[in-house]
Amino acid sequence: MIKLFRRWARPFLGLSLFILALFVLDRQLHQYSLADILTHTRAIPVSALLLSAIFTMGSYLSMTAYDLIALRHLGHKLRYSRIALTSFIAHVFSLDLGLSIVGSSAIRYRLLSNFGIPTSDVARVITFTSIGFWVGALGIGGSVMTFFSLDISSVTALPITTTRPLGIVFISILLIYIVWSTARNKPIYFRGFKLWLLSLKSTLAQLIASAFDWGLGAAALYVFLPESTQLSFGHLLGVFIVAEALGVLSTVPAGLGVFEGICIVLLAPVYPAPIVLGSILAYRFIYTLLPIFVAVTLLGSFEISAHRAKLLRVQENTLAAFNTLVPKIFSLVTFLAGLLLMISSVLPPLALQIHFTKLKFLVDISHSGEMLAGISLTLIARGLASRTRACFHATMVLLLVGFVSAVFFSSHYILGAILLTLLISLWLCRAKFNNPSALSLPALPRYWALALILTLAGMLWLLRWVYDGGADTAELASIINVADYMARAQRSLFIASVVLVLFILWRISRPALPTTAHVNDADTQRAAAIVATSPKADASLALMGDKQFLFNNTAEALIMYGVSGNSLISMGDPVGPPDQHEALIWNYRELCDQHKAWPVFYEVGAKNLPTYLDLGLSLHKLGEYGKVSLAEFTLDGKAKASLRHSINRCKKSGCSFEIIPATETLPIMDTIEAISNSWLDGKNTSEKAFSLGAYQRDYVASMPIAVVHFKGRIVAFANMWCGANLYELSPDLMRYGNDAPKGVMEYLFVNMMLWGKQNGYQWFSLGMAPLSGMPEHQLASKWVRAGAFIYRHGEHFYNFNGLRAYKDKFEPVWESRYLASPGGLALPRVLTQVSTLVSGGLRAIIM
Repeated sequence: MIKLFRRWARPFLGLSLFILALFVLDRQLHQYSLADILTHTRAIPVSALLLSAIFTMGSYLSMTAYDLIALRHLGHKLRYSRIALTSFIAHVFSLDLGLSIVGSSAIRYRLLSNFGIPTSDVARVITFTSIGFWVGALGIGGSVMTFFSLDISSVTALPITTTRPLGIVFISILLIYIVWSTARNKPIYFRGFKLWLLSLKSTLAQLIASAFDWGLGAAALYVFLPESTQLSFGHLLGVFIVAEALGVLSTVPAGLGVFEGICIVLLAPVYPAPIVLGSILAYRFIYTLLPIFVAVTLLGSFEISAHRAKLLRVQENTLAAFNTLVPKIFSLVTFLAGLLLMISSVLPPLALQIHFTKLKFLVDISHSGEMLAGISLTLIARGLASRTRACFHATMVLLLVGFVSAVFFSSHYILGAILLTLLISLWLCRAKFNNPSALSLPALPRYWALALILTLAGMLWLLRWVYDGGADTAELASIINVADYMARAQRSLFIASVVLVLFILWRISRPALPTTAHVNDADTQRAAAIVATSPKADASLALMGDKQFLFNNTAEALIMYGVSGNSLISMGDPVGPPDQHEALIWNYRELCDQHKAWPVFYEVGAKNLPTYLDLGLSLHKLGEYGKVSLAEFTLDGKAKASLRHSINRCKKSGCSFEIIPATETLPIMDTIEAISNSWLDGKNTSEKAFSLGAYQRDYVASMPIAVVHFKGRIVAFANMWCGANLYELSPDLMRYGNDAPKGVMEYLFVNMMLWGKQNGYQWFSLGMAPLSGMPEHQLASKWVRAGAFIYRHGEHFYNFNGLRAYKDKFEPVWESRYLASPGGLALPRVLTQVSTLVSGGLRAIIM
């Protein structure tokens, strides 16, 4: 319940504040028309625009001090240019967009990690910069509310008439924080890591940076307002801080609507609403829109110079991590561009009335084209995150359509400039969109869906306010034909409604889970060809015949998966070239979305964890995977005395070891099958599946088999998975008969290792040790603590400790393995479905 509240509290708050803002705007602007706003906007001198741009640059420059102070406090000497780049992009995408899919946290994790800052310190930087924002809001806001108090008696039901009491409360909260952080000599624990609070010197430095940040940001708006003896800069600063803070809390992109509503209400005693809103329109263009596309252009420029930056990278994976961020940023900005196109389609021209054609039907088509291009961009923008080539081309075409419609027919020149900037930046980064998958319409994240709903609500309000024939429409009618533009706006909203209804119907009527029918021979052959080139031995699980396959378009990589309940469960990471894993994982996510299924990745390694997190999945450690370095493996030394004893005892009893090639296995298959059945009967169990090999005659006969002879007959065997390029060797089924001598399994194990070493293999896989390697720290997650408890006390049900101890005799290297799946309340169902798939059915679990 608490997790559910946390998940939906901020979206609900954002929706509530936005609806309240629309109500306020409607009341304040009821007696005015769009012409009143445009009159003030067009009267703004060029000098004010230039001055606002200077103040904007100063404000964003001041924000870099938050990151600088945090990094210096943590002892990092990162160059200021890199700090400024990270801070600027992070603040643009968090404050100006407000969408969580790529917020300041994701930007800082990617870029600062790319610059060599440890992940734990990046988390601390994120925390300190967030604290810095609110330290400034409390300190600077409290001061101006106290010394430049505003009359709020007409806009609140609180028993106060000015902002002075609120200012005193804010200053008191800040002083309490400063005293507490200065006096505290112990760290606080935040999400599992220690956090030492900033010193008094650093906190004061944050206050100074905040003063410049808030002051310059307010100045960027102040220059657009007419001079008035009733409004000092201090009063405006107080209004600005309140509006900006509530906008941030709302999670609405850039506080859109919320910021405007607060400013209009608090400045109502000084300026009429059209003047305030006209000034804010100019401010939004300078302070919000331009920085967004400057940030995107910076990323494009960074990509152009990536070949030079590679020489400076210490680790290749940091560059790869940054590269994965670029498509997601373009995905978000494209979504925003789509929203702007939708809004512009119901507006008359905001510039001078200059059309490139007088043909009415072309102007009509252009407005419909803007709406169609806009809503299409919002629906396919998410596909850019998966680097889909078809989605990239479709986005380029839609941006071009939107640009032509906005500039040449609708006279929305500012919007056209924004779209052209995005179009060029996207083209510069075209190499990032190399996934050859088909065009698809993925599900919208909840924040994106919320933004789309709010945009449609705003468009309905704009349509009623601009074209309702209310007061003072004569001036607007002198500029445009109101009836024509109202008809165009209505057509645009109709198009949006139809498209959204069709999209919703399509989502509801998506097909059910894919069939689990036997894979055809052509797919089996394609899978076998990919497995033959994979260095990972466990890729051979794809050959069992119990899995479905998802191939990339070039048939060079695959994901093997099974269907259980409402989940599609991938067995391990993708098989194939590593550079194709990310795109294929996104394709798999799209397949799950198409069939309304949960995406689950079982027993995956650490390499692709960032991508699984990008999919919105939760990670849960399953245990550790052991493998032995064959180059270093030896039976010499005191630690291997017990192994030598077992090997020598088996040799003396008459055991011998042999590898039978796959081409010569048919004569022994009857004997092998009898041993397998005897072993299953002795264990009182049935065959497992999916994540483990199962005895299937054709499957076992298709690969080399290691056997142990005893007194002239085969008493034990193991079929072997052989990775490509002699990288990894692994036993699959390891079974022995009732008449096998004691220690035969160790004898088989060791001889396979020695054979692999002799033939040049690098690693020998020992498989999983379930639930091992779970830290027992009291601050670990509940999942980890539960796993550690079961590992310690669950020997009655499964030999957890014994299995790990047995494998430790071979001195393996242990690697963590994870489950990537939906978390929260979905996790128990996911675990049940995975267990059902591995056990071959729910009945097998119970029995």
